[in-house]
Amino acid sequence: MNELVTTEQRAAEERRSLSALYHEHHRGLGPPRHRVGRRTFYERSELEAWRQARQKHLEHENRQRPHIAFAPQHPDAFSF
Repeated sequence: MNELVTTEQRAAEERRSLSALYHEHHRGLGPPRHRVGRRTFYERSELEAWRQARQKHLEHENRQRPHIAFAPQHPDAFSF
């Protein structure tokens, strides 16, 4: 059986709050999780696979965004 990670352990590993993880799950964005009674667990292999996929997605998203340099505004542009 795969190693199980609690929500508290995951929050500590990722340096995120429990409420952030709950919010992520509510929005359907987090890794698969399993309930045993009232406790929530993540399988280590699923958690690592999700983290890698998330990292690739973020890297791809950052490459797709063009860098926008803002030109300085003319001094009279905001005069009233």
